[in-house]
Formats: sequence, C-alpha cells, structure tokens
Amino acid sequence: VASPAMWILSLLKLQPRPERSAPRHFEANPMLFFDLFSHAPTLVKIAAGEPLFREGEAGQTMYVLIGGLAQISIRGRLVEVIRAGDIVGEMSIVSPGPRSATVTATEPCEFVEVDTDRFNRLVGQTPEFALSVMRVLADRLRRADLV
Repeated sequence: VASPAMWILSLLKLQPRPERSAPRHFEANPMLFFDLFSHAPTLVKIAAGEPLFREGEAGQTMYVLIGGLAQISIRGRLVEVIRAGDIVGEMSIVSPGPRSATVTATEPCEFVEVDTDRFNRLVGQTPEFALSVMRVLADRLRRADLV
C-alpha cells in the first residue's frame, strides 16, 4: 500500500494536456505536498456540473485540484481546462476580492483549499511555490486579455 504522500505525487505525473489548457507550472514537490496535506487540510468535493466558485463572488482562498477535471470560464467563455495538480483562485489569495472567473467541475472533483495562513507557510517553506503561482497568474492574465 502506497503512502498518502506517494499517492498524491502519483496523481501529479505530467500527462498530455487536454485541448484548450495551459502549460503546467505547478509541479510535484514532496515538501509542498506534505504541507498541503498536513495540518488538517480542508477538502472540497464538487459534483460534475457544479461550480467551485463563480465570477464576481468574493474570494480570498485558492485551491489545488487533486482529482477530476474542471474548466475555467470568463464571461461564459471557456479559457482553460484544469486537471490534478493545477491551481485556481490564485488571484484571490494574492489580492482578496471578486473572483475573475468561474471554475466548474466537468467531472467529480476534489480540491484542497489553501487559505492565507497555509499559502504563507507554503511560500516560506518552498519559495519556488511562489514563482509557480506567479507564473500561473501571469499566464492566465495574458489569456484573459484575449477573451
């Protein structure tokens, strides 16, 4: 039986990206995933077709998708498909405010919620994590300008 950490890392092996998805920046890192899943993480399960959050809602947390597929849309237009290991809500963790997009499960999904305290701990323990989040944020902002 594999340890929980090894199971989590196995979820994040790079696979071909589905069409309309972004380059992957959030890479598997044992320390990062140890911290994500230690200290009683909040797991959020979303049924297929249900939103994790909607554009315009107040936000101050980000999420790591650990199972399933979801899509990100802006003003009703699909901009990205995400899979296990991808993050969403990164803008709200950096600058709390209205969500800029809607994230909807396309199949049953499970997310780890990352609040400000957990985010700050992750950044402090794994500085590369902050760079990964900034890359995702920059890539998504570039694509949002095209919508």
